[in-house]
Amino acid sequence: MYCQNHDNVGCSTCMAVDHRLCKDTFYIPEFLKTHNYLDSQREVQTKLKEIAKVLTKQADRFKQDKQTLLKRKVEILADIRQFRQEINELLDKLENSSIDEIESKVKCIEDKIDVVIKQLQANKSMITSANDKLASTNTNQSEMFVYVKMAENTANVANKYISDIKLKSIVEDVDFQPNRAILTQLEQKKTLGTLSEKSIKTVDNLLNIKGEQSYNVKVMSDKEFCNIRSVCCMEDGTIILADHHNRKLKRLHSQTILAQTTMIYLESHGKCV
Repeated sequence: MYCQNHDNVGCSTCMAVDHRLCKDTFYIPEFLKTHNYLDSQREVQTKLKEIAKVLTKQADRFKQDKQTLLKRKVEILADIRQFRQEINELLDKLENSSIDEIESKVKCIEDKIDVVIKQLQANKSMITSANDKLASTNTNQSEMFVYVKMAENTANVANKYISDIKLKSIVEDVDFQPNRAILTQLEQKKTLGTLSEKSIKTVDNLLNIKGEQSYNVKVMSDKEFCNIRSVCCMEDGTIILADHHNRKLKRLHSQTILAQTTMIYLESHGKCV
């Protein structure tokens, strides 16, 4: 059966159920007696071939998109490893700075200890010398009196130095407290960065790039870095650039690299007047 109202075919049961309200339902052999569908057959065949070509083209496009995606994946993985390397280098720098700091601090304390040790050894040498002189003194009372007084003075100097170094601690305590904030920051991060998705709209190329040139569009009066938001090509070949950050329109001559500017004030909504 054929329903001309819905341009659909089906068995008699389907027509009785789904198309019972349709007026133009026909038995197909009877319908073909008065209608020639050979032309429709050729049109449908042509249409099917065209759709098949489109499906093949779209499948090839998505295959190409897949290859582009896989290539982008490799690039992103390389970026992640490069970022990790930068982190490693920064951590190495922090480690070396911490090592240099402790080396410098310990060296300073070590020098102070060496000075004290030398002074203690010097005092010990004077005490030993005074004691040897007393031991070798003969029965001359005057000579013995002199050596005794000299020994007492040496002992007093040594005792005073011992008292001084006891009162002030020469050896300083050295300790290291790691910066736990670094670990806390790392623990709060789940990844090394953010991954975003964006739709890629593939369109057929209408124009082909035949060449390119670089121009320096910064002028003396610019106070900010150039932020070109739009470009307009005039009929005479002049190129007009809209520099948003410097609030200017810049005219780029095609024959030179000189950019002449015209001051344009921006309204509060941020659009050029």
